[in-house]
Amino acid sequence: MNIDLENGICPVCKAKLFTDEVAICPECGAPHHKKCFKSLGHCFYADSHGTNEQWQPAKVPYPDEKQENENLLKCKNCGYLNDVNDETCKKCGAALKEPKEQEQKSTTENPFFKVNGIDPNEDLGGISAKEAASFVGYNALRYLRIFRRMKNTKSKVSWNWLGFFLTEYWYISRRMYAPAILKSLLSSLSSICLYFTNANTNSTETFFDDFMSANPVLIRWFFIFTVLSFLFSIITGIFGDYFYKNHVISKVKTLKENGNPTDIEFMRAGGANIFLPVILYFGTRIFETLLILFLRIL
Repeated sequence: MNIDLENGICPVCKAKLFTDEVAICPECGAPHHKKCFKSLGHCFYADSHGTNEQWQPAKVPYPDEKQENENLLKCKNCGYLNDVNDETCKKCGAALKEPKEQEQKSTTENPFFKVNGIDPNEDLGGISAKEAASFVGYNALRYLRIFRRMKNTKSKVSWNWLGFFLTEYWYISRRMYAPAILKSLLSSLSSICLYFTNANTNSTETFFDDFMSANPVLIRWFFIFTVLSFLFSIITGIFGDYFYKNHVISKVKTLKENGNPTDIEFMRAGGANIFLPVILYFGTRIFETLLILFLRIL
């Protein structure tokens, strides 16, 4: 099946699509402008994913599939012109029409995998690439490529910049709650220790003197929590994608054990949630404030 991207229209801005600026939805295969897809944050047709109304690409016929006229059908094997209602060629006996199942499969093929050279049925460790893409959602292409490389090379190492710089927020956006809470706790304890040193963080001239004159126990614990927090970020930068791969495989397998999940159910269980990092940020600040107030009362 061919998808005519150059003559297509972006469903978001209604402008013409070009092949060098197209983002393909991993759920239904609908093409968008990259900027429009990123700005919207999801597929324009996301509400219909997993339903009978889900977007499907139109089939663009190949030149040799076109009929010479409305009453004749050209045999692909020998070129003989047959009646349009014939099932087999009268000259060579070859089938003139594709089986219905095969035709249905070709018309619903997702161009996301074809454009990016990925087999949707490829095994990634107990789940298919299509299932992984549905669960991962946003930025699925990056993670699919990393998951495939890890499986083929038996490697656990990659580099995740977002996981390194925004460790706890990356974890929780991908619904890995335990490491997100642990990293937030380490960062909060480090900040609380720094607060009780009474060092003026707004003045570089007095900060060092104030800090070094504080209780040695506070200084020791500040360094312990800070170093642990930094090491946590480094480990996430190196092994974060491997941790996420295992998380995706585990969650997808669990969903499949509990039934026959649709693409929309995979998307709801996974994806990248942009609201959870906001909740974690304010929750952490509230936790730090309450803990400081409690410790000052003691």
